[in-house]
Amino acid sequence: VECRAIVLAGGGGSRLRGCTVDSTGHHVPKQYCAVRGTQTLIHLAVARGRRLADPERVVVVVAGQHREWWEPQLAGIVAPANIVAQPLSRGTAVGALLPLLQVLARDPGAHVVLLPADHFFRDEARLVAAIRTGLEHTYEDPSTLALIGIEPDAATSDFGYIVPQATGAAGARRVTSFVEKPPPDRAERLVAVGALWNTLILASNGRHLLQVIRDRFPHTVSALRVATSRVEDPDCLASALEAIYPGLTTADLSRDVLEAGRGPMV
Repeated sequence: VECRAIVLAGGGGSRLRGCTVDSTGHHVPKQYCAVRGTQTLIHLAVARGRRLADPERVVVVVAGQHREWWEPQLAGIVAPANIVAQPLSRGTAVGALLPLLQVLARDPGAHVVLLPADHFFRDEARLVAAIRTGLEHTYEDPSTLALIGIEPDAATSDFGYIVPQATGAAGARRVTSFVEKPPPDRAERLVAVGALWNTLILASNGRHLLQVIRDRFPHTVSALRVATSRVEDPDCLASALEAIYPGLTTADLSRDVLEAGRGPMV
């Protein structure tokens, strides 16, 4: 089964707003900032996707208003047909849903990996190996969602946490709950009981992930299905999305979908 990688790069990068500025002092979303030489976080995420899937199977979802950054950075790296622009941000669940619908329109049996474009990892090989292990779980059981967590080296309020069951198969445990950016005292308690940082790197059978999102937000899925049915006409698609997005519910993939859905694995 072929894997498709979806790079999530539609966020505003507001958490590091004071650090990610250009030479004129204007804010630059963090995914377009260089962290190693000239490599930006979005470059690293696309390269990560290409280690998991063929280059033509890497799709990137971006914010339309960020064109001045993503257009030059993705030129020659990602095919224009594989760049999906959202007119507004409606959270990570909608940000994943839009490209997911387009992927499934092209390949209904696809397995997908969601790769947020705001991560830097010192050991990419170890990360990719963990993602591949997660993918194997989804191949063996298409009703499995495999979520990558990281052992924290500090208790911080800057990240979300996954609370896994104490026991499970080697390298994989059921998720009991998610906690988004807890206050410092709760973060310390979470780390003490073995909670992991939530990377939001997720592997899944594409149709299963769509069903999980549909269970929570059926009207959003229906609305975007109508828009993406015109995917072969980019101008028509852009117009349809501009009409639909203002009325969509903002939804967080971890809190509003995964936590309320069917137990993923870490």
